[in-house]
Amino acid sequence: MERSPDIVIVGSGMGGATLAAGLAPSGAPIVTLEHGRHIPKDAPARDPNRIVRSSALRSPETWLNEKGEPFEPGNYYHVGGNSKLYGAVLIRFRAEDFAEMEHFGGVSPAWPLPDETPAPFYDAALHRFHDAFRQRVVARKQRAVDVAHDGRVPSHQCGTARSGDDPAASVLDPECRAWDHPNVFVTDAVALPTSAAVNPALTVAAMALRTTSTIGRELGVRAEEVA
Repeated sequence: MERSPDIVIVGSGMGGATLAAGLAPSGAPIVTLEHGRHIPKDAPARDPNRIVRSSALRSPETWLNEKGEPFEPGNYYHVGGNSKLYGAVLIRFRAEDFAEMEHFGGVSPAWPLPDETPAPFYDAALHRFHDAFRQRVVARKQRAVDVAHDGRVPSHQCGTARSGDDPAASVLDPECRAWDHPNVFVTDAVALPTSAAVNPALTVAAMALRTTSTIGRELGVRAEEVA
């Protein structure tokens, strides 16, 4: 690259890759940094028993829970992130998932935006990923459908840098911009204020496309148009 990048994206998972793809038409210099490597195209790397049951490609890292006890988050560090090793499930959050909801264990707080806000970005994300993910699902369906998960790890961790209206109670503002660093955006599941009963992949992609529009507008360049 002959000049310094205008945009640096850390991570090539669902959020980072969607952001990069959305900003690519702008012509702005973009660099994506990824901790992991490409997954080999050999047979062992495509074996569902090794991937799902044995977690052969999973990172060995551990996190700490609220009691200080270690647990395995089940993350994968590869080009493409965790989205390289999941079932290509793309489901929208329900309208009520964006609102305050009472559960047996407590109250799930409302998001700092109504469900109407991400709606056009959901549509754009589905349009972008539908064909590619449909092909992946068809290719895997007969081999992986009866393979049990190893059950040692949780899944779909969300909200470790959640967005909100109050900088005292959230890391990011409603547009996923860091309150104390206006040129830093976070476009992954860590930014979601709450989780839901479905895989968050499509919501992550939708929020990344929303951030694409914000960054493109502020840079004065054309990012992916979202109707």
